[in-house]
Amino acid sequence: MKINISILGALALAVGASAKCVHTRIPRPSTTSSTSSTSSTTASSSISSTTASSSISSTTDTTDTTDTSNNSTSNVLYKGKGFGTYYYDVEQLQACGADFTTQNVGNVMCGWDSVKTLNDIDSNNLVAMNSLLLKTAEGRAKYCGKRIIVTVDGVKSDIPFFVGDGCERCARGDETQWQSGGAAGLDFSFSTLNKLSPLACQDGHVAVEYEIVDETLYHFDTN
Repeated sequence: MKINISILGALALAVGASAKCVHTRIPRPSTTSSTSSTSSTTASSSISSTTASSSISSTTDTTDTTDTSNNSTSNVLYKGKGFGTYYYDVEQLQACGADFTTQNVGNVMCGWDSVKTLNDIDSNNLVAMNSLLLKTAEGRAKYCGKRIIVTVDGVKSDIPFFVGDGCERCARGDETQWQSGGAAGLDFSFSTLNKLSPLACQDGHVAVEYEIVDETLYHFDTN
């Protein structure tokens, strides 16, 4: 299966710069037109996908955690920290000087077999994680649709985030030092990142910590 990699187009911000996070896309059947280059809030050209070789800074954990938002206990599948950025929005098609129309029709990694776009899923709570962990059927079965508990500045968000896509930028780089070309973390919709931090548009990235727990919020066909 051929995988095309592209990123969000160039966008100037008044202060600071947004991230560039390349997302792995699965082409639709030949009866439909191929998706154009997706936009990015800082990148200005399409780049070729490369195999991420740096070590993954986040770690897998098998301990239990108590979900304070609904008082349930869920098994932690993965935990990490890094930077949250944004790359799409199915509710606000134009926001923070960006137009997400093209990005919204991009296929998501968790829709590998069923070929689903961000518009098909129609939820701003979808989050893109380290793409290396979703490049195998086993990885997609483990993480796709699972809930992500996100913490910003010590405050745990009650937004029901779930894994739905892969982020190439999140698969390389450091978890403590921001670099647009590669930094550990997650990629969100603009609307939800803006809820996590009022500086989402101004800075383009937000320091986050997160846990992926064994609670399915969205059912993807990963068989």
